[in-house]
Amino acid sequence: MSFLVMVAERFREMSSLARKVFDITLIITFALYISGITLFFITPYVGDYLWAMSILRGIVEAAPATFASGVSSAIICDIVLHRRR
Repeated sequence: MSFLVMVAERFREMSSLARKVFDITLIITFALYISGITLFFITPYVGDYLWAMSILRGIVEAAPATFASGVSSAIICDIVLHRRR
């Protein structure tokens, strides 16, 4: 059994709250990447180039950290809710 099939099966077994936490995490991560891409294209037209690049770097570094924290929160939420059943 491949890893992706195993992950998909586990995702179906997750509680609804954990799925919502995971969905919100995906939305926030996607929004961070979209804002980073947008800032990358408008950076040459901004008055302070270095300021815009530092903001861009912060966005690019925050997106994977946001995703990792959201996934770990969803896993913890699922574990706690399965214990209470």
